[in-house]
Amino acid sequence: MTTIRPQQFLPDDTAQKLIRTNGGNNRWKIIYEANQGKIPLRVGTVVFPSSLRTSRDCGIGPITNLEYFAAAAAQMGISLIQLPPLGAKSPRDHDDSPYNASDCAFDPLLIDLRRIVQMFPRVQQVLDENRAEIDRLNRTENLDLEETRKLYDKVLGAAFEEFLIRGMQDSGDFRAFVQRGKDQENWLEEFAEFAVLRDHFHGIGWWDWGKLSTPGGAAYRDMLGSPEMQKGRLYYKFVQWLIDGPMAYQGERCRKLGVTLAGDLPYLPGKNTATVYHHQDQFHLDLSAGALPWFFGRAAENWHLFPRVMLKTVNDPRLFTRSAKHLKALGFDELRVDYVNGLFNPYVFNGNEEGWCYFHDDFYAYLNTGRALLKNLLDFNGGLGLCGETIGIPLPGINDALDELGVCQMKVLRWLRNWDFDPAQSYFSPEHHPLLSWIFTSTHDIEPHGYNLLQTLQQSDHERDVLRRFLGWNDLPTYVKDELYEQSLARLLGGAAYTVMVPAWDLISLNWGYRDLGEQLQVNYHGTENTAHCKRNWSRCIPDAELLFNSIGPYAVVGDKMRGLAIGSGRTPTPTF
Repeated sequence: MTTIRPQQFLPDDTAQKLIRTNGGNNRWKIIYEANQGKIPLRVGTVVFPSSLRTSRDCGIGPITNLEYFAAAAAQMGISLIQLPPLGAKSPRDHDDSPYNASDCAFDPLLIDLRRIVQMFPRVQQVLDENRAEIDRLNRTENLDLEETRKLYDKVLGAAFEEFLIRGMQDSGDFRAFVQRGKDQENWLEEFAEFAVLRDHFHGIGWWDWGKLSTPGGAAYRDMLGSPEMQKGRLYYKFVQWLIDGPMAYQGERCRKLGVTLAGDLPYLPGKNTATVYHHQDQFHLDLSAGALPWFFGRAAENWHLFPRVMLKTVNDPRLFTRSAKHLKALGFDELRVDYVNGLFNPYVFNGNEEGWCYFHDDFYAYLNTGRALLKNLLDFNGGLGLCGETIGIPLPGINDALDELGVCQMKVLRWLRNWDFDPAQSYFSPEHHPLLSWIFTSTHDIEPHGYNLLQTLQQSDHERDVLRRFLGWNDLPTYVKDELYEQSLARLLGGAAYTVMVPAWDLISLNWGYRDLGEQLQVNYHGTENTAHCKRNWSRCIPDAELLFNSIGPYAVVGDKMRGLAIGSGRTPTPTF
């Protein structure tokens, strides 16, 4: 029988402080007033829309499947869904990492090809001609992203030709979309221009485009003024237009279901993107950004991204905030900010692979910089609820600065241990977890929660004892039984953190059959690229997604158990009978 706990809230003094000290950000105020002067604790999840593939799709889960997942999640007591970055690195680039992408232009694979038939009937012929390939793509264990992109190119190309024949580029709806792109710091025109040039140069980096490596000038204008280039630019605007309406509709549907959408702001835009190409003065093109040796591991990491010119970014943050504004306009109310440490004091490398902190030891310089950047995200258009990724060891003062701004901290359960002052290195009691935090059971870069538990059971007696004491048990089984998995979630959900995040791959593991997939559910192997040695990165599918949408079959038990955990922890309103 499910234990029912009354709805739990942040402490009153914490809630009132958030309202008093964050006058520029209305997000906390909206939540506070909508809940009669309270801020309720909640459960969230993370899902990659691409992973929600069904037999009705065209090789990948389109954004239109999100509402079905949201409806199922809402029934489970989940009120927040975080999506990964949805940007396109470039139109013809098959690098599939969403963290190496454009800031505002969306990946064309988000489009639901079945639905554009309603707008462009001739597309049906292309789908029919490729039916065998579509069926094959829908049956692959992991997404075949390369072949799916080829299919999408064919279908979208046919749709575009019909778009031109019907003169739809002159329609009020399309013209309004193009104008919105101009109003949002001109991202659409910049993307379209970059896209056709990159096609022209067969995908090589813009720094190797010779006299066109810098936008503007006579040669640049002559190139883009040709009829072929003008048509190409219109095509890329057309593709973004096809995504815009369905994306906004998904935001509206989620709100009606009582589910908040959270976006994801990558630390930096991809190196070979329209963002960097058109704003080269905003980036250090002679340096490379990365992470401190002790942030994610023992060795420093060079991510080969151009770091921002921090003074310019602080003085004119429009480029920094434009993707957040774009998401806000489409119905996203919250935002996970990737690698927030780097917004305060970036770690950069020179050509000799020597690394150092941007502001070195200037404590006040980096605190003021990070505060200013985050405040710009908080203050516009009613503000966004923010969660800063603070995995690893943040620089001094950063956590305090986040608290002052009302920005939540991102934490991961397996690393919330007293490494420094407890010889046993025990887990921190969930009752003492940071109030303003999103605590994740796992992330896309690490093993799923169930597989991590299995590894712990197979490790030393010390590690087993740490887990046993966290669960409050006298003994542990030799494998991850349902009771162990559910109790580990119940302990976390019963804690003090504002948000507990159970990503989709951990959510479905409430069914032991999916849990037994273990590390096969891991989305990305950190530090690898999507090349021959690791083709599975970013290509995972949620098994049997159609059944998940309806909470039937193997997902009936998932829905029942998650709902029971949410009610039992007081993170969803108590049902009335």
